[in-house]
Formats: sequence, structure tokens, C-alpha cells
Amino acid sequence: MRVTNSAIMRNFTSSINDVHSKLNKSMNKVSSGKAYESAAENPLAYYEGQKIDHQYQDTLSKLSLTTSIKKPPLSAGTWSPFHPGNLIQR
Repeated sequence: MRVTNSAIMRNFTSSINDVHSKLNKSMNKVSSGKAYESAAENPLAYYEGQKIDHQYQDTLSKLSLTTSIKKPPLSAGTWSPFHPGNLIQR
């Protein structure tokens, strides 16, 4: 089999480009602090993130519900020293 100079150069440049792209990917991971670039690289982490996101959204919706509920007024039979009608005026 005959190896030509153009075949050597073609393989060399493609391998250099591959190494360079791998280096760029690694540097992007280091600078961003992310372990993976896409969810396809680690599907379990994606689903764990989805679970945490759903829990966060659920917590926000529950907080908005609890702040919109008003406390019921005191009934006639209940006495409280902090009720405006029961304050002692001097």
C-alpha cells in the first residue's frame, strides 16, 4: 500500500482538529464549572435536576397559597389579651 504525502497531511490535520476541539471542550467545562455540556452526557443528573426544579416550583406555589390565606377572626367564646377589643386602656 502506498502512503502519499497528501494522505499523511489529511490525517494529521484531522487529528490536530480533534485534539483542539477536545481541548476547547475541556476548557469550557473548567471555566463554566459544569461537569457536562449537555443532558445527553449524563441523563441521571438531568432527571435529578428536574426533580429539584419541580420541588422548588412546588414550594413556591405552596408559599403563595399560605400567604394568600387570611387568619380567621377570633370567635366570641375565645379570649385573647392581644385582641383589640380586650386591650386595657389606662
